[in-house]
Amino acid sequence: MEEMGKLTAEMTAKGVLVCTGAIMQAAQGAHVTLSNGDYKVRDGAGQVLQAGAVGFAILQAPTKGAVLQHMKSFLKVAGDGVIDMFPLIGPPPR
Repeated sequence: MEEMGKLTAEMTAKGVLVCTGAIMQAAQGAHVTLSNGDYKVRDGAGQVLQAGAVGFAILQAPTKGAVLQHMKSFLKVAGDGVIDMFPLIGPPPR
């Protein structure tokens, strides 16, 4: 845990690590639709997660290759596991 704390502090200081958290099970969420002005809400999100909660980290780097290097650094500290990367579209950098 100490080594992970050092890694996340370093990545945060460099502006690479934006935030971390967890996505809970879909059953705890909601599915909301709008059709012809009519909103429908049902319990449970549309996607099912394999685990009870899935951790996430939002990283900011100039290239996909740079993000992959940070992911490898994380796994080196965390140990065996799997990371899926999903690109995000957001506001342009300041």
